[in-house]
Amino acid sequence: MKSIFDRFINANPAMFVFFAAVGSLCCIISKNENFFDFANYHYYNAFAFLNDRMNHDIVPASVNTFFNPLLDLPLYLIIRYFNDNLTAAYALQGLWFGFLLFAFFKIASLFFDLRTREGRVFVLLACAIAATGPMTWFQAGSSTNEIQVAFFVLTGLYLLLKMIKYRQLQNKYTFLLSGLILGAVLGLKPTAVTAAVAAGIALIICRRHLKRPLLFILFFAGGGLAGFLLTNGWWMYKLYSLYENPFFPFFNGIFHSPYFDDFNYSDRRFIPPLKLALFCPYLSKVSHYCHAGTYFTDLRFPLYYSLVVGAAVWLVCRPRRLKAFFLGRRAWFMLFVFMLLNYVLWLAFFAIQHYLVVWEMLGALLTIKFISLYRPRQSNVKFILYYTAATILCGILLITPFIDGGFGNRRSDNKMIDVSPVVLPPGTLLKLYNLPLAGIIPLWAQNNDFRALGYMQFFDDLHMRGSDLDERGKFREMRDEIEKTHTGPVVVLFRMPVQKAPFSIIMRAMAPELNGKNCHILPSSFAPIFSQHIYVCVPKELENFIFGQKTHFEPAR
Repeated sequence: MKSIFDRFINANPAMFVFFAAVGSLCCIISKNENFFDFANYHYYNAFAFLNDRMNHDIVPASVNTFFNPLLDLPLYLIIRYFNDNLTAAYALQGLWFGFLLFAFFKIASLFFDLRTREGRVFVLLACAIAATGPMTWFQAGSSTNEIQVAFFVLTGLYLLLKMIKYRQLQNKYTFLLSGLILGAVLGLKPTAVTAAVAAGIALIICRRHLKRPLLFILFFAGGGLAGFLLTNGWWMYKLYSLYENPFFPFFNGIFHSPYFDDFNYSDRRFIPPLKLALFCPYLSKVSHYCHAGTYFTDLRFPLYYSLVVGAAVWLVCRPRRLKAFFLGRRAWFMLFVFMLLNYVLWLAFFAIQHYLVVWEMLGALLTIKFISLYRPRQSNVKFILYYTAATILCGILLITPFIDGGFGNRRSDNKMIDVSPVVLPPGTLLKLYNLPLAGIIPLWAQNNDFRALGYMQFFDDLHMRGSDLDERGKFREMRDEIEKTHTGPVVVLFRMPVQKAPFSIIMRAMAPELNGKNCHILPSSFAPIFSQHIYVCVPKELENFIFGQKTHFEPAR
């Protein structure tokens, strides 16, 4: 007779509900938020899409203004209806984390036998370690969308791994579905390119394990293209209609949009030089390369990297072992190749640790597999020492949520977002200096009619080859024309930059704008970013009208 636990852990609906509940509960407790991108574009882009504000506001969020808004819509609607109820909002947003854990559980169940007590322990331990990785745990419930991306990637990868492991189950429609899922998530967020491409190349490398290699790979590729067009085709058309580049502002060296310079921009701020590339995971705590956004004591990144690279070198140096691994452990081989390719592509394209959720979670599975493979079989001193070391290692990995601070959270807040209201005269021009400020637009636009213009954003100046989007091409022409024909009041929002050089440039540029205006500190939940205040400067004669109860706004010092 199977125990109740046996039946539960092998029942997909039960485990799906269980992990969904766990995901919601974890996010209710953690209340994570990566404030910079949320304040810059995640909240604004969904609002702009629903209210047709493309080119009504001029580049308020720099490059990010032009990202596909579909992934941001669910959280935008959650905030709209549950802004005053943090528990309900995080319970709903936390479902994504639960879905991700379930997808990982399904992958882990391919590599451990859930019919045995030992297999169940290893799977649940792998799930716990995967869930508590810093890139995973501290983005769960937040607006970064990396949890959603990881969920879709792991779901598509699970279908591939299952077909590789169980050859008799292979059919063209499953490969089509896997490609559709991976292509769709690539359309939703281009940073998923590393996982989508890695999965495709890994499938080609493992083609000998396919009953009909060419047909299945073609169906996978066709599904990928269809999924990409399904989620991003309409947005590409919109970008082409507005800016003459379906990938705007990227690939502009090919499409030559007059709204940007003729070069192919990419964010390469954190990619290490070639001579340091092999040491990237060991540099993330002592340099700006392989950026995590903040310092973490967690050792997963170097640990998983060492395991993957060490195992790869060992296999390559022993061709017979590599051949046996390829032929005898088909799913493990494909997973291993996927991890290698995913990492190499990530290093070449981004080197930003936020995007490593999938890799971080699969690293947990690989670590538990190594622990299970090399464990002593007999109870002796070696057995005791081995399991003591394994327990200590797992304990160190599991305590990350308790000892690291993460990227930011709302645990001390009463609302998801909170910005002091203002009353702007109809036709106001709102000028935004420095990032991130666009998140304020949706809140003020609920009761005010205004147009927002971006200025002096200083986004990745080196690789942007000069000034930001708002300062060049047709955007500058549009902005100048708006200013020239505008006859109403002007309100200025600005955030002091951390660097001294941009600070002086912004202050000089704003000086004429501040004549005849009084500036006040704007109370806002966005203010804690870099501990910088947000300032709002309004015409003196409209001060009482705009602020109402002035006691809410502290005069600028």
